[in-house]
Amino acid sequence: MIAPLLFAVAIAGDWAGTSICTDLKAAPACHDEVVIYHITPKDKNFHVVADKIVDGKPEYMGEFDMTLEGSHLKHEMVNRRGERALWDFEVKGDRIEGTLKLLPGGEIIRKIEAKKK
Repeated sequence: MIAPLLFAVAIAGDWAGTSICTDLKAAPACHDEVVIYHITPKDKNFHVVADKIVDGKPEYMGEFDMTLEGSHLKHEMVNRRGERALWDFEVKGDRIEGTLKLLPGGEIIRKIEAKKK
């Protein structure tokens, strides 16, 4: 039972990196961003507050809860156009590699790479 607790402690904190658009045809309003994800444990899940860096300063983008599935943090959302999408972050030690996929087709519209600060 200690391993999940240690993993939760390892996930908690601030993660800085990039969120890069991969399919402008599927997501024409997408913009590449430098991001910071503030991740905290919440019940059996994790709460994420996302900021982008604009002119050297953090700008709030939003927040959501992610579930832990193995080494992946996942969150399904509905965007402004009413489309379903899935955030999927894989935690690899002090790095996160992730994607944002449109559902149900699975088109990847963002790739995320972040490192724990």
